[in-house]
Amino acid sequence: MYLNFDDISNDPQVKQELVHVGRTGSFVPVKTRGGMLWRIKDDKHYAVTGTKGYLWIEREMAANREDLDIDMDYFEHLRTEALEAIDFYGDFEKFVS
Repeated sequence: MYLNFDDISNDPQVKQELVHVGRTGSFVPVKTRGGMLWRIKDDKHYAVTGTKGYLWIEREMAANREDLDIDMDYFEHLRTEALEAIDFYGDFEKFVS
């Protein structure tokens, strides 16, 4: 996986802008001062599953940053998707009560 802090468009062209962060990692969605999270396969760039449209930093960087602005919209999106998945099979309120 790679983080791209310089070009946060959906089509990075320059590999030198990418910071290799390893095959796995722990990341935090942020509103500012983050980068797009990419994977590369066959010399093509793809957003890491579930990360498209959000900016990310490594968890260790987040722990040391005092002005951290976590993007809670990411978590709200996950919550909404989970509720919709449960509702597909039955009423959520009946499920949790």
